[in-house]
Amino acid sequence: MYIKNLFKSLKVLVNQGQNVRAIGHSFSISDANNPFYLIAHTTSFNGLNHILNHKFKLLTQREKLSKKNFKHLLRSRTYDQNLYVNMSNPTVNYFAHSFIDRCADKRKDSTWINDKLKEDGSVFVLFHIDKPFVYVNDSEKMFSLCKFNYSQIKPFLDAKCNYVFLGLEYLKSSNGLEIISPYSCSQSYDRSSSKAWFVIETSGFDADLEKVSSIFPDQGKFFEGNFLRLMAIQDLHESSIIAQARSILCWIDRNKFCASCGTKSRLDDAGSKLTCTNSDCKSNNKALNKHVPSNIHYPRVDPVAIMLIINKAQTHVLLGRKRQFPKNMFSCLAGYIEAGESIEEAVRRESFEESGVYTDRVIYHSSQPWPFPSTLMIGCFAYATSEELNIDQDEIQEARWFSLEELEMILENRHPESVTIPSERTIAHQLIKHFSKHRPKL
Repeated sequence: MYIKNLFKSLKVLVNQGQNVRAIGHSFSISDANNPFYLIAHTTSFNGLNHILNHKFKLLTQREKLSKKNFKHLLRSRTYDQNLYVNMSNPTVNYFAHSFIDRCADKRKDSTWINDKLKEDGSVFVLFHIDKPFVYVNDSEKMFSLCKFNYSQIKPFLDAKCNYVFLGLEYLKSSNGLEIISPYSCSQSYDRSSSKAWFVIETSGFDADLEKVSSIFPDQGKFFEGNFLRLMAIQDLHESSIIAQARSILCWIDRNKFCASCGTKSRLDDAGSKLTCTNSDCKSNNKALNKHVPSNIHYPRVDPVAIMLIINKAQTHVLLGRKRQFPKNMFSCLAGYIEAGESIEEAVRRESFEESGVYTDRVIYHSSQPWPFPSTLMIGCFAYATSEELNIDQDEIQEARWFSLEELEMILENRHPESVTIPSERTIAHQLIKHFSKHRPKL
């Protein structure tokens, strides 16, 4: 009865247009007007008590979600650790709306991979090194990822072009609740009936991009220009395919030869690793070289800490601008995490190196794949213990403290100096927006 009441309340939210997602037996509720923020999400008994103690309320179409439902939930030993609500955790950022089960256990199964390649339902996307094949909607200045079937791309496979198995399509919904990840849901799905997604790199067919593009003259073209314009991909799920495929293909393009002996590397496991083909390479003889690292390469990801620095009073935030930024654009400070360094230490070091500001407390916010070429942006809030600026001119051109009032004006495009911040699809924008709206909860 208790769980039935909770589901009834969630159904009201769905009917109202709220975004409600199920992760296993847990639920996340996000703002219908801004899908980049969760209204609710936590995993613990204490988290539910925290919500009750702070009189957390959700407005619905016909009624408010009452505390009574959550009190019923707290009494349920079966569900008190699985059904949950949280106040401040953000939802998925752009480039991270994956709908793919990567099926790592199937990558070594060449028979299974070959069968999936030839299935009528399999989906193929094309890249020319790092340029995706897209349809351009000139009127809206937006892009869509062009998708192909096996018969259309067979010439590329016959030409021995590199391909990468991305995974199986995993999108399920029940009673309006979308299950967003196969890795956090115990409910199984039928792999045999799910679409397989592959990316094919076409330069092995012909190095001339225009010649390859002319094979499909009415369907689109290979993307050219500023790669940041890939953030104009309309479909959020397609953006995650772009992020996954482009990062892997850039890694393959930059690691064609063994780092130990210079021999050409071989692409194995459906595109998920590179192996030295020289049997005499010292990195392949582990029996004789126990202390020599194996030269099997896996896709590289470069972690970057990006932080919004907040002053002690939580009334101002520090933003900076690089020389290559558009006029009047400011953003969060950021920098690569170095070897042997934690996220927190990288945040403090980069904050000091770029601005001269000391910070102590660091709070994780969210992350964003950044396929330019293979970065993972790790978003944090950092609390400053000083405010005097000493800018590193080699890193940033200018840094300023902005008040909450200024942030509101910037977000509403009415700042008197026409100051702007990166687009809503960037994690920098989401950090700034989250602080502006939820400062008391941080």
